[in-house]
Amino acid sequence: MLQRTMSLKEMMDYRPMEDDFMQCPETVTGFMRLCVVAPNREKAYDFLRHMMNPPYRQLALNSFEDCLNTIHYDFDGAQAAKPTFILMAEYRVTTDKPSLQALMEAVIESRPDADTDIIADCFMKSDEGDGCLRIYAHEGKVHAAMLQ
Repeated sequence: MLQRTMSLKEMMDYRPMEDDFMQCPETVTGFMRLCVVAPNREKAYDFLRHMMNPPYRQLALNSFEDCLNTIHYDFDGAQAAKPTFILMAEYRVTTDKPSLQALMEAVIESRPDADTDIIADCFMKSDEGDGCLRIYAHEGKVHAAMLQ
């Protein structure tokens, strides 16, 4: 699971282990690592507010365990050539993969700022090996792909 002591690279590279799943209640079917890359902090958190408000609020509450208390990790890239703010979070999934994919595709497609990039990596207990479902926006369209 993501930890405060991890760097951004460590968070992006982290893949849940079998022990991570064993520490969770039976209702947890997987983990979703959310990466929001926005021009600034306000726009990054605008996406989270978008995801946790109607019409997606009830679906999010039903799809993630205790999602309103999820810890978010902020990385300020104000000194970069192109100022960027990166927000990372890890959600405990309590739904099946098709439902999670449909929710995240809809939320990403309707995001309030087209300049905000979203990557949702979904690691499900049911997946074989260390594969994950990646849902992301690229060139204005939402895509989904299985990664190994």
